[in-house]
Amino acid sequence: MPELLCIIFTCGIFDSSNDHFFSLGIITKSQNLLPPLQINAALRDGSLDTNFPAVLSQTRFSPGVSQAYSLPDGKILAVGGFKVVNGVIKINLARLNADGTLDNSFGITLSSTNFIFPATIIRQVLIQPDEKILIGGSFNVVNNVAANNFARLNADGTLDTTFNIGGGFNNGVTAIALQPDGKILVGGDFSAFNGVNRTYLARLNTDGSLDTSFNATINSFSVNTINSILLLPDGKIFIQGRFNTVNSILRRGLAKLNADGTLDASFVEPGSYSSFNMMNAFAVRLDGKIYIGGSFEIRVNNQLVCKNLCRLNADGTPDTSYFVSFETNSSVRAMYLQPDRIYWISVRHFNR
Repeated sequence: MPELLCIIFTCGIFDSSNDHFFSLGIITKSQNLLPPLQINAALRDGSLDTNFPAVLSQTRFSPGVSQAYSLPDGKILAVGGFKVVNGVIKINLARLNADGTLDNSFGITLSSTNFIFPATIIRQVLIQPDEKILIGGSFNVVNNVAANNFARLNADGTLDTTFNIGGGFNNGVTAIALQPDGKILVGGDFSAFNGVNRTYLARLNTDGSLDTSFNATINSFSVNTINSILLLPDGKIFIQGRFNTVNSILRRGLAKLNADGTLDASFVEPGSYSSFNMMNAFAVRLDGKIYIGGSFEIRVNNQLVCKNLCRLNADGTPDTSYFVSFETNSSVRAMYLQPDRIYWISVRHFNR
């Protein structure tokens, strides 16, 4: 299976087949132009592989490279807001050979019919076991075929025309998860799929049609979006994002659903939020405990139990044995969980 490690706008992937670690990030700055991005390859000992030449240019209003996958054959799938790779036009999605050169056999073109905000961006990619590629983001046309914000590609980058989403999603897609039965969970900031009301979360059948047996109603007082979807071994589903209620029940930023989209009421709100701006990230340990990160404070019986980074028990209640102190005006933006530790990125916000 492809390996992925991505934290905010800098990603890393480890390719065990050739003992390389690939990192993606901004390497130069220009007063007038958006900075180019480079994929750097490091050997296991940390030394730089100077023979890896991949350079990408960024598009305006985009997060640069947002994901990268190491494929079983050693090639690399790069995803994000770039428009040129090694001097060749490749918008948002490109495949590189193991040596960093562009794989020209992988072909995809994206465009947008939104004349107010015409930028295209792929925000999420999922590679199926059959090597077909699900893409979600903000776009309207894939390889000259209408495809509103979601599509499935064949392994060579051509559009899979057997996957028919009809009118597609009426707004952007930000999260994708594949169930063992082949059905696809899709999250984003949309409110409808193919003309049918679905607020920010939908499930598709294997042919791209809507699974009408799954319907979760998600609402908020401001901007809604689903950032992450995690499938659990028992078929239940975690969703994380910007929302306040699920099926009219208070659940801020994180909720657990049953397989049919109804709320799993056994997973509770962790306490009373004395402040809640947003939840940016979460991760689940093998023992069922959950880390959540963002900009918030949680209190139980008026006592502060966690701020910005919290560990929850499997039922959603706070694990009060875990506490991390943060500076004022800081927030957790991303996290990565390993078996014996957790890494997170904290950002401090300054007033100007």
